[in-house]
Formats: sequence, C-alpha cells, structure tokens
Amino acid sequence: MKESKIYNLLLVSAYLLHISDGQILEKSKQHIADFIGKNYGRETIVDSLKVLGTLIDQQTILISSGREDAIFLKLREAASLLSDGTYENRMGLLAFFIGLSIEAEHIDVDKLHNVALILGLEEDEVDIMLEMINPHSEESPREKALRILELTADATDDDIKAAFRRLSLKYHPDRNLDKSVSEQKEAERKFKEVVAAKQFLYDI
Repeated sequence: MKESKIYNLLLVSAYLLHISDGQILEKSKQHIADFIGKNYGRETIVDSLKVLGTLIDQQTILISSGREDAIFLKLREAASLLSDGTYENRMGLLAFFIGLSIEAEHIDVDKLHNVALILGLEEDEVDIMLEMINPHSEESPREKALRILELTADATDDDIKAAFRRLSLKYHPDRNLDKSVSEQKEAERKFKEVVAAKQFLYDI
C-alpha cells in the first residue's frame, strides 16, 4: 500500500514538473524527498527519486508521440488511489503539488486545475491557494494565512490547530444550510480559505 501511494504521488509530480535542460531542479527533488520522508519513511527516498526520473522519461515519450490521453488516464487512476477521501487530505495533497510547482519555478495553472479536478476538488481551491502566494500582495503568504485563521504573527502550532477547528466548524457547508443562498456561498468560500490557510502553513 505504501509503495502504491508513493508511486501515484510521483506520477502526478512528474506531470507537474518543469524540466530545464532535461534536469529536475534540486529544490524540486528536495520538496518531494521531504514529503516522502515525512509520510513514508526516509528509507524510501532514494528509490522514489529514481522512479520519478523514469516516470518523467515515460511521460516525455507519450507526449512526443501524441499520447497525452494515456497520461490523463494514469493521472485519474493515481489520484483516486492517493487520497483517503477526506476533504482535508485532498487539500493537503493539492498544497503539496502547488508547493512542488513553486519549487520547480514553473506554475502551470491549467495543470494544477487538472490535478485539483482529478482529486475531486474544484478549480477555485487552486486559485485560493495561489492567491496566498501572490507576489504582488502587500501581505506575505504567512501573514495572509494567519489573517484568514484570525491569528497574529506570534501564533503557536496549538493556536493554528485550535483556530482551524473553530473556523472550519463555523463555515462548514453543513452548518450553514439554513442561510440564504448568498450566505451559503460566502460560508463555502470561507471554509475553503480556512482549509487552504491551514494546509499552506503546514504543507507549502
């Protein structure tokens, strides 16, 4: 099971990675290595990076032969096996993939939208996370995430967890069914922002 999850994570990562002169940027490798080491054990890192290289080569061949459809089929299968089904878990995976795109110095929004959709998410979840890293914003990404969670710069890990629990319950769609349509949409947007802020602080 662990090997399957790692393989599927690498398959989606290969799809997102921007290769310069045929080489994966070292910080992209490190981003993947850190995630795999944290979630699946550091002993799996070396072999995982070898598999990543093979998957990138395979996808390059498929693209050059006009077989993008085969890549998307594999991506859909990979995404369905990656997630445990919970919204928070899927958002955590999306945060990892956005972080990978940042480290690769190539944010392909269309590809990220595709990844979100195959994870059972929506395009606006990508847009919310990307807005947090907007370089033209007056706030830093961390400041923005903490503001969404109604926290200050000195917030502790326990503060973040407590704020996330409180606000995710407050804005959860199931808790706002008695509101007007516009209020429900606003609560849904707030809920997505709260989850994105928490994942940003922990995963990007």
